[in-house]
Amino acid sequence: MPPNPPTITGPISGYAGVMYNYLFSTTDPDGDDVSYWINWGDGTYTGWLGPYPSGHNVSASHSWSNPGFYEVNATAKDTHGAQS
Repeated sequence: MPPNPPTITGPISGYAGVMYNYLFSTTDPDGDDVSYWINWGDGTYTGWLGPYPSGHNVSASHSWSNPGFYEVNATAKDTHGAQS
């Protein structure tokens, strides 16, 4: 079974040029380790981070170059390749 959709915890507003930290977490119903792909909403991505144990909080930071509205999204993938 695929991992559950990740939860994202972090600031919802800020300033361009300032580094912000976010926590990402999910659980896998099978208990598999999970990796995260983070889309920062400004055309940049992290690539796959991990794997990490199911339920483990993963920290990632980002700074946006330009003012605006950005939607941060994350996808989780287990060690068998199943994606949330």
